[in-house]
Amino acid sequence: MKTSPLQRSLKKLRAEGWMCAITERWNQWAKVRQDLFGFIDILAVKGEITMGVQATSGDHVSGRGTNSSRPASRAMTYRW
Repeated sequence: MKTSPLQRSLKKLRAEGWMCAITERWNQWAKVRQDLFGFIDILAVKGEITMGVQATSGDHVSGRGTNSSRPASRAMTYRW
C-alpha cells in the first residue's frame, strides 16, 4: 500500500525534530476533508518556530499554495 503524502510529511518533519499535529479532519456530515484555515494539514513546532504544512501529491501541487497573506507566517507545501 502506498504511503500518503500526509504520512510522508509527518515522517520527514519528525525526523528533523519537529513536533507535529495533524489538523486535517474528515467532516462526516459534509462528507469532505477539512484543513485548518482551509490549507494547513499539519501544524509543526520546533523551538520558537510554528509552521503550517500542506501535504499533497505531485499531481496536485500546482493547485496548491499558501492562502496566507500574513508576511510573518510560514507555510510549506511538500510535493510527493
